[in-house]
Amino acid sequence: MKKLFLFIFVIVMAGSAHLIGRADDEKCEKPQKIGYVHIIKIMPEEPNKGCLEWQERTKAFQTEMEKDYAKIQADMQRAQALSAEFESKDKSKWASDSSLESKSVELAQLDNNIKIAVQALRERQMKVMRDIQTDILMKIEKVGARIARELGYDIVFAQGAIYVSNSVDITDEVLHELDKQYKESKAAAKAAEKAQAMKPAAMPTKQPTTTPKAV
Repeated sequence: MKKLFLFIFVIVMAGSAHLIGRADDEKCEKPQKIGYVHIIKIMPEEPNKGCLEWQERTKAFQTEMEKDYAKIQADMQRAQALSAEFESKDKSKWASDSSLESKSVELAQLDNNIKIAVQALRERQMKVMRDIQTDILMKIEKVGARIARELGYDIVFAQGAIYVSNSVDITDEVLHELDKQYKESKAAAKAAEKAQAMKPAAMPTKQPTTTPKAV
């Protein structure tokens, strides 16, 4: 069960290092100022760590997965009960017991449904996690590039380094800005939802009444 809920952590990188941002002027005579962002620190495999958006979206998705798996588990328990019933019956009487035939069909259908459901659940898990990672990676690139310009960095890389000095690590700055933007986005969405709920309901348009002409 743990394997089924284990997050599939796939971050697609071009080459061994991912370039987040660089200065427009590549022909600088002064030494280039290089920065680095730990993507794994922002989107780790461990729960309750990383940026807020990563934590909340993966936690919400895991809750959904657990509900879907509970349905599969119910089918698995029913299939196990049917299998145990078959094992307890005298095989010589199977042909004469009509109830066993219907249960045999039910067991085959359950086995097939379980296989299909598990495969669909795994595929959905991979897709949703990949979508979450892609969304956050795009935000990391935008935030990282802006912070790099503000702090005067010429190039900022993400992943692929053997050693990174704290003097070039801007992960915490990027993480802080991501969380700030996420909180602001949630607050704006909540305010918009509240404003929408407070709007008075539109009054139905009253149709004009016509007086029938006297004949």
